[in-house]
Amino acid sequence: MNPKLLFLIPILLLTVACAPPSLEPAAFSPADPPPTELVIVQPNGTAGELIAYNTNTSREHFRLPAGFLTADESLYYAAAQQRGRTRLNLYNLQTGSIAHDFTVDGEWNLDGISTNGRWLVLTRIPNEQEQTRRQANGIWQTEIQIFDTQNGRTTHTITLDGNYEIDAISGDGTGLFLIQHLPPANPDHYLIRAYDLSLDELLPDPLRDKRFLDELMVGYPWGSISDPAGVWYLTLYLNTQHNKAFIHALNMENRWTFCIDLPSGEGDFNTLQQYTLTLAPGGHKIYAANAALGVVAEVNLQEVMVTRQRQFPAHPLTARFRGDSGLNASLLTADGNTLYFTDGRQLWAYNTMTGDVSEPLLESGNSSVQALALSADGESLYIAQARRPLLVLSTTTTSLNTTMLQD
Repeated sequence: MNPKLLFLIPILLLTVACAPPSLEPAAFSPADPPPTELVIVQPNGTAGELIAYNTNTSREHFRLPAGFLTADESLYYAAAQQRGRTRLNLYNLQTGSIAHDFTVDGEWNLDGISTNGRWLVLTRIPNEQEQTRRQANGIWQTEIQIFDTQNGRTTHTITLDGNYEIDAISGDGTGLFLIQHLPPANPDHYLIRAYDLSLDELLPDPLRDKRFLDELMVGYPWGSISDPAGVWYLTLYLNTQHNKAFIHALNMENRWTFCIDLPSGEGDFNTLQQYTLTLAPGGHKIYAANAALGVVAEVNLQEVMVTRQRQFPAHPLTARFRGDSGLNASLLTADGNTLYFTDGRQLWAYNTMTGDVSEPLLESGNSSVQALALSADGESLYIAQARRPLLVLSTTTTSLNTTMLQD
């Protein structure tokens, strides 16, 4: 499995089974009262399953197959491959039903979506013989389609020699950004490449850190976030050669990039996986929290550096949680004053004004937190837990008392 898809949390194991291969959403009981508010979470992060909760019952209202949610959480697409064709489904996020679908020939993965949801990026799934040949001779090809959901057509079909992964696509549909893994088999470093869709060509020079043009980018992508404006695409990378974590920041408008080192302690790989990234309103600051290291770092994208770092008592990974790379999530309140973050067992609040980190806010250290979401009014923090109803926490009281929602 691509570690890039493991940024947040393992799949929720609550009351509703996973969607069947037809990609129809999991059904909910018609006896359930209609939701006053739906809480939508994507526990696996980018390209994970999507789950909607009914806050009246605290239970799942529906569950959708793995797909891509736009940064503003207004559109959700998922793909299904069957008998040599691929169906691209757009889901209604109020009901969980399929609102519209497109079909393309061949079997393709959905590997990217523009911030505005107009452009989908597909990569062809190689068959078993192709996979065997590429591993044997090290010769790789990557086939890509750009699909325009506005007119329902494929606008570009691209074949590249090499091992490429989709990084991002600009909202105007002119810039496709790719991670080129080198060498193709068993890669040990990567390049960020730009494909100009208006010229229909791969630009010859890779994008490099503007400050260190000769430095190779080494590491594994471990989760990405983007801002709703479609300017920044930010990826957490783990550099195993130098035992550190860093943020790879891609400016999709100006087509330049840079890397920002994060506090990395002794460089333990499992510990570095616990970083979670949140972009502040305005798109100029990132909050990077890591409970296993006991640190919250503020990264200024204009100054290209960590501008504030706060330590708190670290919560090292236990044997139960070690290796579960997704047990972390974070979100920022609408006013930008409080960052909530979890390592999957506990929950903390970081005051962005003072830099203070709270004591753990949950009663149990074995809570198996799966995802976090805020109510529309911002006064409630919803905490999704495995095999349990939603937990709700008041964001307006200083004591942050927790109350279990009742059936």
